[in-house]
Amino acid sequence: MLNIKKKIIAIAVVCAMAMSMAACSDKKDGTNDTGIKTATLSSEEAEQLREVDLEISEFIPPTDTEQDPVEQGGDSSSGSSDSDGQSGAQSGAQSGDNSEIDQSSFDPEQVMNETDMVIVPGNEDPDSSSVDNNNNNNNNNSNNNNNNNNSNNNNNSNSNENNNSNSEDVIKGTKKIQQAFWMNLSGDYVFDGEFITATFKIKETTADGKYPITIDWLDFSNISAVTVDATGINGSVVVGGEATANTFKNDGSFEVMADNVSGKAGDTVTVSIRFNKNPGICASVLRFGYDSDALEYVSGGKGADFIEAIKTQNLNN
Repeated sequence: MLNIKKKIIAIAVVCAMAMSMAACSDKKDGTNDTGIKTATLSSEEAEQLREVDLEISEFIPPTDTEQDPVEQGGDSSSGSSDSDGQSGAQSGAQSGDNSEIDQSSFDPEQVMNETDMVIVPGNEDPDSSSVDNNNNNNNNNSNNNNNNNNSNNNNNSNSNENNNSNSEDVIKGTKKIQQAFWMNLSGDYVFDGEFITATFKIKETTADGKYPITIDWLDFSNISAVTVDATGINGSVVVGGEATANTFKNDGSFEVMADNVSGKAGDTVTVSIRFNKNPGICASVLRFGYDSDALEYVSGGKGADFIEAIKTQNLNN
């Protein structure tokens, strides 16, 4: 199982390996004299693994015989992407060729689980003792991170479906789900307000009524790779009527809420998904559902407050 917390740990270990070994080898790709397979991974390329821009694309729920792609560390998205045209991150690692490491096809978890050593071009090839020491140090760091996170996690995880829905939030038509994935390990982003937006076209054939926008999955982590629990509040698109403003519970918890908006058949409307009492996150997987018989998902992207938080973070770095 590889949720967003474990993905951060995996990337941190791989980046640490890259940086610590940057001065350890001048070998090219291939197999060295000690029989250790080498792969070209510069510290700059390792740093690129730390950031994935917001990606919103259709999520296809797994069958009964499949594991959730988020949990197994794969790509859970297909279909349309956000306005930046980014596709979902694909798993798989490159090794043993001279091609440039592609962030979208590089899986740090796979690298960590390989028996082959990842060596960054630099100075002399490490001897067997230094290789053993590096392996032991990385294994110890990984174990320490896992132990710390297990103790800090308090056996709670927000990588679950939102169970706060009621009878009014039931999607009666064909449900579709969009998944928003984002990660930036430059630090924790502490902000409230508009996180992401989702634009829908109300179909011409849509009857008047209330159509839920459900918060189906919340998985957040902070820079310490500790799960950040959150409560989801569903929103709606009201067709042929006036929507009442959706409100946070303000119970002290981190809340994620979809707006209530109104329109008529044929209109295009935008639903904002907002944060309240966000303690600071650096990575997220968020899924929202809608009635595809009534609504057509058009596009999505960063919300105004999220954009402002990114600007502030960039200025501070």
